[in-house]
Amino acid sequence: MERTRHSNKILTSSEFHALASELVARMNMAAKLGQQFGGDRDLYQALGYKTKLVYTDFTSRYVRQDMAKAIIDRPVKATWQGELELIETEDDKETAFEKAWRQLDWKLQLKTRLSRVDRLTGIGRYGVLLLGLDDVGNREGFVRPVNGETRKLLYVKPFGEGSAKIDTFEDDPKSERYGMPLIYGVEVADANSGSSSSVKVHHSRVIHIVDDNLESEIIGTPRLEAVFNRLMDLEKLVGGDAEMFWRGARPGFQGMVDKDYQMTQTMKDDMKDQIDEYEHNLRRILINEGVDLKALDQQVADPKGHFDVQVACISAVTGIPQRILSGSERGELASTQDAGEWKTYVQARREDHAEPKIIRPFVDRLIELKILPSLQKDEYRVKWLDLFSVSEKERVDIGKARANAIREYTTNPLAESIMPPAAFFELCLGLSAGQIELVTEMVGAGISEEQKALMKEIDDIIPKPVPAGKPIPKKKPVNAQMQASHTDWKKVYEDGGAHWMDDLQPTQFAQEFAEELVEEGKTSLLEIGCGNGRDSILFSMAKLSVTGIDLVPEAVKLAKENAERVGATVDFQEGNAEELTFADGTFDAVYSLSVLHSTDMKKSIPEISRVLKSKGLALIYIYSNTQYIDGKKDETTTVDEFIGLLKDNDFNITNFYTLEDEEYDEAGEKHGIIVVKLKKNG
Repeated sequence: MERTRHSNKILTSSEFHALASELVARMNMAAKLGQQFGGDRDLYQALGYKTKLVYTDFTSRYVRQDMAKAIIDRPVKATWQGELELIETEDDKETAFEKAWRQLDWKLQLKTRLSRVDRLTGIGRYGVLLLGLDDVGNREGFVRPVNGETRKLLYVKPFGEGSAKIDTFEDDPKSERYGMPLIYGVEVADANSGSSSSVKVHHSRVIHIVDDNLESEIIGTPRLEAVFNRLMDLEKLVGGDAEMFWRGARPGFQGMVDKDYQMTQTMKDDMKDQIDEYEHNLRRILINEGVDLKALDQQVADPKGHFDVQVACISAVTGIPQRILSGSERGELASTQDAGEWKTYVQARREDHAEPKIIRPFVDRLIELKILPSLQKDEYRVKWLDLFSVSEKERVDIGKARANAIREYTTNPLAESIMPPAAFFELCLGLSAGQIELVTEMVGAGISEEQKALMKEIDDIIPKPVPAGKPIPKKKPVNAQMQASHTDWKKVYEDGGAHWMDDLQPTQFAQEFAEELVEEGKTSLLEIGCGNGRDSILFSMAKLSVTGIDLVPEAVKLAKENAERVGATVDFQEGNAEELTFADGTFDAVYSLSVLHSTDMKKSIPEISRVLKSKGLALIYIYSNTQYIDGKKDETTTVDEFIGLLKDNDFNITNFYTLEDEEYDEAGEKHGIIVVKLKKNG
């Protein structure tokens, strides 16, 4: 049984040496850093480097130096990007453990807290998570061990080394925690006075986290320590470059007085006044007599080469590719190789640090305290955002290659005799068995080869979501009530004026959503705003039971005709998204493309949630704004409002895109677009 009695004495130097000897060794080694020629030359002193680094050195660098902040923040942000899920079983039904974690994460914003403690751990030698439990009635209650009763977690607070100092260690050699922290002194801020005071906290209320530790289990290596000298060099280079430009780009003037010319004091004062006014931009002309004024030559050197050397050294130690370190957080400026190495680095960091040192100790403690329910099989899986999913650029490149391959294959009369279409789809286009089956069914339905090609031109390729870390631009607040459509769709269908009315090429959105639904084992789908029925027909060919509704009778009529023409079975009917006629929990999935922005989403979104089954899926595509060719612009909703509306109606967002049309369409409009994939909470 774990020993709960603790000593209040502070460790003596001998005890500390016995428990943390590597710290003493580190200090001794630090004193010898930079020593050359038997100690006759101190290189560190000559170069201005510090031999002993303390916590405040790292925090000040992090706060004030951009490169230091990037070294700490970028790996952390990349590691924790996207949703974080705990999966107990692979069944569709949510377990009690999964539900409890999801609700607790939503309530206390746990992923944000875990990300923050990861950052604090990297700044110093360790970080801690303080568990705010319901058994503490006052400040003195933190020093008591947590009892074995079921507890409630009220809050989680991350602290760094500077705010959570180890006060006493366990000094009983018979204890399994011998040499481990027993009591912490945590600096807690007082919101009323603006001051802070130390609170004694028992280790059972703390999750202790270290990174890059060697011999010690409680002391790690600050992430800035190995590159601290390089950071100082960068500060000199960047600051010196600015000072050099300030002084050297406009160094001043040199005046040569003619040997036969005599200047009186009045003339000298006048010349000085003119030069002062010239330097302060009060005049741009100098009038002088007997003095030849010449501008001194600029003395500015390019520091780029020196800067790159320092960045290369930092990159080699930290593992962050140079162009990601000095470029954007998404790696837009990085090469494909850099991006691949970066993803591999982040994935390894998740597996070797974030999961075993932060997530699992935290979750296991919550299970131990009965804050989370016990596991059915004593194991769970941490589900991260897939870093290796195809990026937007990669998808465009793949789309180009596939389009070119299809063009070459279909224009060669001997192609099918050399390679059958199924082999071409699999070996040359890299399509899955499900995609090949879908293509084959479309061919059998009589749709033209050109219409059914899975990858046509680049503008048909579905964009991927904006990566984590890049903020979505905010627009001015508007009401979530969508503006009415300016288009008379009834007249459009009656006139047959829309170019897409006869086009049965399904959208890439529908193709990918159909694959996902089949993989998830979904069987029923509702399309809101079916139009000519092309996407509903695709879903039907994917063996789904499909219902398609549209507010315009002519659209329903056309969709029925198209379905009959290709032999598809779809229940097309008139319907209003704001007043769906279906019973609660009717459908496994809902799909709506370019429709809901023409409805009152405060009515249509709740209706979608109502008719969806528990854990049902939805894909929604709306216009957030419309800009007309005459300069007028209609704002329809904002990203924040739309997300809030979805969450208020029991939806969990699994994927999110924002796009902007670059050119006006044939109606003289271009749009801001929001695409979102949803999963209804269980």
